[in-house]
This record gives sequence, C-alpha cells and structure tokens, in this order.
Amino acid sequence: MITIDGGTGTILHNGTDYKSGSIIQTKQTVKTDEFTSSTNDADVTGLSVNITPSSSTSKILVIAAVSCMASNTNTGLKLNGTANGDLLLPSSSDAGSRIKMSGNEAYEDRNDQNKIQTLIFLDSPATTNQQTYKVKVVSTGATLKVNRTNVDTDSADYNRSTSTITVMEVAV
Repeated sequence: MITIDGGTGTILHNGTDYKSGSIIQTKQTVKTDEFTSSTNDADVTGLSVNITPSSSTSKILVIAAVSCMASNTNTGLKLNGTANGDLLLPSSSDAGSRIKMSGNEAYEDRNDQNKIQTLIFLDSPATTNQQTYKVKVVSTGATLKVNRTNVDTDSADYNRSTSTITVMEVAV
C-alpha cells in the first residue's frame, strides 16, 4: 500500500519511508533482435518499457542505451513518454529548421561500427497512470539500424549488439 505522509510529503510503501531521491521501482526492456526503419517518428520495435508511478510527485529516470548506425546523415533517435511526449529535444527556437534529436547523429562513415546512443532524462509525468517510455526514429529518409551495422554479412568481421531502456521511479 502506498501512502503519502501529509505532514512531510514522505512516500510510504507498506510502512517503508522513501526519502527524497530513493528509487521506488525499476523496470527494464532488453532488445536483442535487429531493427531497421527509414520512417520518421517510427517506434523502435521492442525498445519500450511501462511503469506505473506510485505517486504523482515521483520523477521517472529514463535511461536508453541504443546500439545503432544510419545509412546517411540527419538520422538518429529520440525519447518519448506518455505524459510529456517527445523528451530531451531542443526547443524549436533553438533548433530553427535543423533536425531535432535526443542524442547525436547516428551516421557513421565506416559501415562496420555501431555507435552507442546513451539517452538520459528525468521526467515529471505528474500522474499515477501507467507511463510508456520508448525510443523513436528521427529520419529525413535515411535508414536507421539498431543492433546491427550497415553491412550485415554473417561473418566474424561484423557484429550484432543489444540495446536497453531502463526506467526508475524516484521519490521526491
């Protein structure tokens, strides 16, 4: 049972006092298969995680580590959450007409090296409704590849990798 002490604002879970900054719960999804897409705003299949906050004052720490590469420039990733939509993006006034991403461009001039995009954001959903956090494609037409390289020959010269998305509820 989750309660909030009205006098102190402390979150209590079955009588346990969660001090500000305590991790209340953690969820993770591990993506081991490969994914490709050139569709802007497409969900990276299998790279999402659900969490139901215990309190509307809780923060959700989102950490995505995505092994990826793109076939050309202006391609990358963005984080997305149920309550607040696209996360960790520059404002339109800061970006101008540039492509907005949560991380760096995924294009690699070598076809046999992935980049690890590490996307970290502390979200404030302000609700106790279930939240879904996911990784989405940013593309102007080039293909983004997750967990594989541009050249994907079945040989020891190339690799396959794994990506994760982890969320942690943080007491405030």
